[in-house]
Amino acid sequence: TNGVATAGQFGIPTIGFAPGTEDLSHSSKEVLVLHDLLEAVKFYTLFPFSMHEKRQSFLNKSRSLRRKYGS
Repeated sequence: TNGVATAGQFGIPTIGFAPGTEDLSHSSKEVLVLHDLLEAVKFYTLFPFSMHEKRQSFLNKSRSLRRKYGS
């Protein structure tokens, strides 16, 4: 959930996402609702597949345009 190194130092697009309350993250007062954990697990599981599908769609459109209009 800490994008300082990836986003701040290296300029890599970064998404911070985690169950729980951000202002309590990594503190002794952090708590977690199990339903929130389940939702996070669903997101973590499906997100890479979603991004892969979007990338494939983008690449297919790019190839199509290159064939149509040349490189």
